[in-house]
Amino acid sequence: ARAGPYAVLEAGERSALETLEAKLIADKEVSLRVLEGALHVKRRKMAAASEAARVFEAAVREREQAEGLLVVMSGREQEARQQMEGGKLWESTNSARVEAVKALCQLADARERSEG
Repeated sequence: ARAGPYAVLEAGERSALETLEAKLIADKEVSLRVLEGALHVKRRKMAAASEAARVFEAAVREREQAEGLLVVMSGREQEARQQMEGGKLWESTNSARVEAVKALCQLADARERSEG
């Protein structure tokens, strides 16, 4: 008689149980390979999601930097505009002074002529 868990069975029963056991082991191995494949796919998806998150975060940082640069540039533009306007104001004030000096000179000339 054969030793082991099937020792008390007849040859046909033992063969059927061994076949069933081999089939169950094969099914478990197939299931294990399917699970390993699913795990591999899941890991690839997680890696892709992680890479997408990294790219998104980099894009957000770049956008924040661009927005900061835009604020700085807007501030500089405003300063330049104020300086230009200040320059125009100075030019108009200077022009008014020149006109006032001309008028005073004409007035002085007119006085000299009337007195002289």
